[in-house]
Amino acid sequence: MNYYEEYDYNKPFSLKVWARMGRFVRPYKKRLALIAALMMYAALVDVLLPLALRMAVNNFIVPGVTEGLWLFTAVVAGLVITSGAGVILFIRVAIWVESHIGRDIRRD
Repeated sequence: MNYYEEYDYNKPFSLKVWARMGRFVRPYKKRLALIAALMMYAALVDVLLPLALRMAVNNFIVPGVTEGLWLFTAVVAGLVITSGAGVILFIRVAIWVESHIGRDIRRD
C-alpha cells in the first residue's frame, strides 16, 4: 500500500531559511560568480544566434553573395562550440557546488 505524505505548499516564504543558508553558500562565492557568468554567456549566445541567422539571410542568401560566408560560418560555429562548452562547464561547476553545499549542511 502506498503512503503519500501531504505537504502544505501554501506556507508563506521564509527569509530565515535563506538567511541561514548564507553561511553555507559564502565559501563558494567565486564558483557561484563563475556560474552566473556562464549563465550570462549562454543567454548572450541565445540572443546572438537568431540575429546571426537574420544577418545571414539579409547579407548572403537574399543577395546571393558568398563572399565572406566562410568567415561568418566560422564565427557562428565558434559561438555554438563555445556555448556548448560553457553549458557543460556550467553544469559541472553547478553540480560540484550543489554537492559540496549539501555535504557542508549534513556535516553541520
